[in-house]
Amino acid sequence: EKASSETYSAIQLFLQCARRAAPDTPIATADLANVISICQLVEGMPLAIELAAAWLPVLSCRQIAQEIRGNLDFLTTSVNDVPARQRSLRIVFDQVWASLSPGEQVTLARLTVFHGFFDRDAAVKVAGATLLTLSSLVDKSVLRRVTTADATSAPLYALHRLFRPYAAQRLASRSGGRTSARTGIEMMA
Repeated sequence: EKASSETYSAIQLFLQCARRAAPDTPIATADLANVISICQLVEGMPLAIELAAAWLPVLSCRQIAQEIRGNLDFLTTSVNDVPARQRSLRIVFDQVWASLSPGEQVTLARLTVFHGFFDRDAAVKVAGATLLTLSSLVDKSVLRRVTTADATSAPLYALHRLFRPYAAQRLASRSGGRTSARTGIEMMA
């Protein structure tokens, strides 16, 4: 229920932004699947939705989804009335990264090996994450805690889909340009 309401809210935000960005180009019912795809690709992140919708005057919803899949730096704008700190996801991610302690950066970079959900035990084994670090990364919206149907099971965590490649790039830069997460983990250990 919560996931569907979040998805619905993200779609509504995209449609509102689309009306502002391209008032003469309404979103056709046939484009709804692509709008849903865009919202899923950005995991409902409001700024990412706004940046994606801003491309509607020049790209179709299908093309926007394709660009998001291929390039984080696509989600940017040069509109003057947008604050500089919100003109691209990369700028936002740079600010978030800078707000992390060196230990949080290392832990987060190590967590990029997960391409789905992971629990605390896995985070400890793979990234040496402490409960305090996991809590801090959740508070800073870099990790999200995933609610499961089974309230008795251990909480699960996930990296934001768009932030994972950014953190992986940071891992590669820390490890001398090597792109293997395992190699980066070994070098940072």
